[in-house]
Amino acid sequence: MTKKRTFLGDVHSLMKTVASETAGQVSISIDSLEEVEDEDGFIVAEVAPSDGAYKGGKFKFKICPVRHYPTFSPEVQCLTDIYHPNIASYDVGMNVCVNLLEYEVWDADMSLEHCIQAILFLFYNPNMEDALDLDSVDLTKEKFEENVKISLEGGEVKGRVFERNYGLCANQDITTGSKLTDQDIELNNNMTEGNAFKGAARFLSNHYWPRAGYILS
Repeated sequence: MTKKRTFLGDVHSLMKTVASETAGQVSISIDSLEEVEDEDGFIVAEVAPSDGAYKGGKFKFKICPVRHYPTFSPEVQCLTDIYHPNIASYDVGMNVCVNLLEYEVWDADMSLEHCIQAILFLFYNPNMEDALDLDSVDLTKEKFEENVKISLEGGEVKGRVFERNYGLCANQDITTGSKLTDQDIELNNNMTEGNAFKGAARFLSNHYWPRAGYILS
């Protein structure tokens, strides 16, 4: 008789392989698991892409078990402010849109390793065909990548002010790799403080969940 898989069992398996399977781009925190039952705990995956538009940033994802796992996929929530067509605002519940986690696609033979690979895949293959908002639909690849860099630095993109990504050095310009001057840092801080409420209000009033028909190549 085959032993029934559990969320905790898959977590232990994941811990052994995640570094090698993701080339060191993903680390796992199990502090929130402790000794609790499967449905009460969760893990946090920190993704640090080593290449592409999101290189230099770090992003945390909360991965929660569901009843009847692994028959059903775990729930995934991005905890880090991010500009991405398939990840909604970090204060909007389960906010990650990736096909693998959908009911029709997920298979009971899949595991947390598949879940992690799906999350990492999104950073290298943002899917405009399944975008969560229309603002990204008509962007060229170059403009999209420019917007990503602006967001990582804590700038404003189409009325939404982003938090500066915690993975960046405090005084590093991700676009050039050079150090920011004190004047640059002060200007950025002033802009963020002055526009944070206005930008968040605009985003929440305009944000919804349509389907788009464009994919980055």
